[in-house]
Amino acid sequence: MNEFHKHSFIFSILFLAVAIFFYVSQSAPLVKSPKEQYNVAGASVAAPVEIGSPTLADIAARKNTEAVHNIDIKTNVLKDNSQAGGDSSIQDQNQTNLGTDSSNSIQAASYLVKELGERDSNQLDSYANNLWPIASITKLMTATVAIEELDPNKFIIMSPSAIAAEGMAGGMSVGERYTLADLLKSMMMVSSNDASTAVSEELPNGEFIQKMNDKAKDLGMFDTNFVDPTGLSYLNQSTPEDLERLLIYIRSSHPEILVKSRLKTDFIIEQNSGDQRQLFSIIEFAGQPDFLGGKTGYIEAADGNFVSLFNYQGKTIMVLVLGSKDRFSDTEKLLAEYKNQFKND
Repeated sequence: MNEFHKHSFIFSILFLAVAIFFYVSQSAPLVKSPKEQYNVAGASVAAPVEIGSPTLADIAARKNTEAVHNIDIKTNVLKDNSQAGGDSSIQDQNQTNLGTDSSNSIQAASYLVKELGERDSNQLDSYANNLWPIASITKLMTATVAIEELDPNKFIIMSPSAIAAEGMAGGMSVGERYTLADLLKSMMMVSSNDASTAVSEELPNGEFIQKMNDKAKDLGMFDTNFVDPTGLSYLNQSTPEDLERLLIYIRSSHPEILVKSRLKTDFIIEQNSGDQRQLFSIIEFAGQPDFLGGKTGYIEAADGNFVSLFNYQGKTIMVLVLGSKDRFSDTEKLLAEYKNQFKND
């Protein structure tokens, strides 16, 4: 074999090897690891831990497999993995899982539907005892602490750091002044991170966050943790049981929070100029007569969360979905299923 043929043979072998490697690598499944599933602010972080039932790693892996391979893996787990303790697979006579009828397919990782504050009420649930990042549902506690700790008559100035908070909701600018009531309205209707940050800055040196956690403990929310007033961090975590405790407290002590979240549209006033800014609620049920209030939440690590209250036969029904690809559709289906199953109770 002359020199030319020798080089040609070697080149052919190398080309074949590269082609085989490329084919194998492209054929490999693209399922991400559970750790990769929880990339927050560009940094890969370990998934939060579920207590009882499947782990978050299990859920993340199944969800990725479902997305990549276009198959239907039932993971009836409350997407607000914010409830800890207990085994939600153990049902008593008042607890009912949603059926597997495809027309009622629920996309949430977990859910809980029950009469608010009634210990022995009928309920629908799936993995309702698991911790989950609650995202902007955090703002319910932010609003609670703001009402209890801040002067309602003081105008709050929008700082550069508040305006720099992720998200544009509210359309505010540095130096503008707003009443606490208007900032709370912006938080509840459009989930403004600017408003939440500005409110928290009224107390120095992280004191506001400490008061959020102290309040949680006072309410018996022992599986809840807050690290910021917006919910942007995946470390803001809670459980359905804990969130129910918060809603019970808000309904009895600060119903104005829920009232603001019911509004379909309203105005806030910038105090320097007197300009009115119109807000349009991001909550699909806002303005409905039976909708009593609620709060949305979304970050990549959590998917869509939504806690909501509805009036049904004179009762206040809580519908909580966590980790959903379509939180409003899931809420609608779960409420309809609850009414269907317990219409004679």
